[in-house]
Amino acid sequence: MGPTSPSISQKVLANAPSYRQIQASLADLRDVLLVFAYQTKRIKLLECDLSQAAESVQKCAETTKKEREAHERIRDSTARKLAYKLTRRKEKYEEKASREERYTSLTPYFITWI
Repeated sequence: MGPTSPSISQKVLANAPSYRQIQASLADLRDVLLVFAYQTKRIKLLECDLSQAAESVQKCAETTKKEREAHERIRDSTARKLAYKLTRRKEKYEEKASREERYTSLTPYFITWI
């Protein structure tokens, strides 16, 4: 080595700030794999919850559709009401109507719950 070439200790001292910066970056990245694994598990759980919620909403939609059809049949059918009266099956009609009233009285509760 010639007189102008820096010694090893001078090179180490010159590169010390870069070394400290690299060490700080590595310290920041130490927990990345654990955090990534946790986030991956959390996303899978949320996707599962989402699919269960979608199934629940679908079932509620089907039930609501059936109940709405029954409601419309009773609501729109004055002829049916008259036929029940004439055949003296008024009780059966009133039972269906009361069942419909019960569902409609619970509807606001279910809407706010969802």
